[in-house]
Amino acid sequence: MNKVKKGVISCLLMGLLLCQLPAAEPEGDRLKDLAEPLGLFIGFSAPTNFYSMSDTIVYQEVAASEFNIVTPENAMKLDAICPTQNNYNFGPSDRLVQFARAHGMQVHGHTLIWYSAQPNWLVNIHSRDQLLSAMNNVIDVILGHFAGQILLWDVVNEAFNENGSYRSNFWLNVIGEDYIDHAFQYCRQADPAVKLIYNDYNIAEINQKSDGVYNMIESMIFRGIPIDGIGFQMHITDAGIDYQNFADNMARFAALGLEIYITEMDVRIPIIYTESDLNNQAEIYRQVIERCVDQPACKAIQFWGIPDKYSWITSVFPESGFPLLFDDDYNAKPAYYAVQQALACAGSVSTPVPRKLGDVNGDDTINIIDALLTAQFYVGLNPDGFIASRADVNCDGNIDILDALLIARHFVGLIDSFSYEH
Repeated sequence: MNKVKKGVISCLLMGLLLCQLPAAEPEGDRLKDLAEPLGLFIGFSAPTNFYSMSDTIVYQEVAASEFNIVTPENAMKLDAICPTQNNYNFGPSDRLVQFARAHGMQVHGHTLIWYSAQPNWLVNIHSRDQLLSAMNNVIDVILGHFAGQILLWDVVNEAFNENGSYRSNFWLNVIGEDYIDHAFQYCRQADPAVKLIYNDYNIAEINQKSDGVYNMIESMIFRGIPIDGIGFQMHITDAGIDYQNFADNMARFAALGLEIYITEMDVRIPIIYTESDLNNQAEIYRQVIERCVDQPACKAIQFWGIPDKYSWITSVFPESGFPLLFDDDYNAKPAYYAVQQALACAGSVSTPVPRKLGDVNGDDTINIIDALLTAQFYVGLNPDGFIASRADVNCDGNIDILDALLIARHFVGLIDSFSYEH
């Protein structure tokens, strides 16, 4: 190898070390562009220092292009926002709200009343009346500060044990079970416009825990306690869940008049994984997203992070990891494309063209060229500029000659929309 070539390679390697390279943009449509016509929010959680991370430029670019709602991972928890009594630190949370507003995103406030991440001054109050007063005050200040800037709040987080009983915590021990009622009432008084949510993990399926939550919310509604929605966190293992059970569970909460939010979704896989593990992860994402979009009460799908490297999973489950839609370098994983396809296919059920399904070359029209390119892809020619996520117009999980024929039939006017059945 001559010296010139060696010098070029050395410069390139040094550039990789010193420069922050943008990630390759995923093929197909951005997730928010597919979700918004369905009336869905699609979102992510942001670390407190999102604006100062070493890769913040790429992080913010991906966040802005893909998502339309954001949840602060920690910046709005009480120990961060009110570390000492009557002293509030809104700096980090304000910065996230400003980022969201600059990019047309909504903000999901997380979280007010919890057994964890509560400041010591609050935990050390042992009088019921004093603790209720303190709860009322912090809610008044925080919701007042963010009034008109937050779409919904996780008012109470993780208040139940797995057997459906109330989790022991200082709120319960000092105030009693009605601490939850008071929290929702104080929030409604502080900001009548914001949506009020109960949020928890392991309640997406019908089980003892979700039964306990259901019974609590049913009682709240009967007694006139304000509540607008339920948050299913959905931290899922590679074993997946019972998807019909999930759909049935959403249906019973929806029947109470609640909105449903998937609030913290991730799907962890083995720390040493195979391509099969990635495909299994993608299938779990696809199944969940499809059930959500089939349920009119399901209003948002939010993932607990963007790239795998910032996930909380490995710190808690050392044998697992890589739970998100993007890898450490912000490359879209099979899970991303599964979500993309589930949203695209949901939009195709009853929406006439111009949807983007069928427009496989991205020229904003659906014509015979799209049909020919799809046929070429089917026989293995891999044509340049082919957008595979738009080609499976019958949404059966395959790109084949039937898709090409359907695109051609649309072009000549024999059909005016693409549809499918689950």
